[in-house]
Amino acid sequence: MRDASVIEEQGNRVVLLGRINAVVTAGEAHFPPFSDFHTVSLYPRKGRVKYMKFERKDEQDNWAFERNQQVRCEGCLHIVDGKELVFDVTRLNLKE
Repeated sequence: MRDASVIEEQGNRVVLLGRINAVVTAGEAHFPPFSDFHTVSLYPRKGRVKYMKFERKDEQDNWAFERNQQVRCEGCLHIVDGKELVFDVTRLNLKE
């Protein structure tokens, strides 16, 4: 099954606060939820790990993510195969 190929039609708009744990490009890791999208794993202050997803590398590179960076993220949260994926990232505030 393609990574995140079947997504709920309606996700929930969310604001997440947390710390970046990893920045993974498509094809770099060969297992979901990383394989087909550029992915940034976010460890929020509360709840389970979330995965910010980007279809294109330039979208991900635009934000200049770094491991252990604190972040406030606004996006659309979908549950796919039990994982919490955040698409349509519209606003990020990054802190050192």
